[in-house]
Amino acid sequence: NDISLPPARVSAISRFIQDKLYEGKGSIGANLVLGGYDYFSSSSNKGGGGAMLMAIHPHGSIDVVPYTALGSGGLAAMSVLE
Repeated sequence: NDISLPPARVSAISRFIQDKLYEGKGSIGANLVLGGYDYFSSSSNKGGGGAMLMAIHPHGSIDVVPYTALGSGGLAAMSVLE
């Protein structure tokens, strides 16, 4: 019984996570990094899809970024990435 599911869009997954974190009003306390390839993303220069990276914060706000680091060492890691 190999169940094959269709691929989910990155935007759909991020919206689901955003809704759950917003409902929790920050009580979940999760900083998340979500990355993936969205074939139909409008964030790509060509309009035909592309890689996406998102920083998702504990209250549900989302930043679409080229690179990110979250958590207790996030500032130090960002200084290296920059």
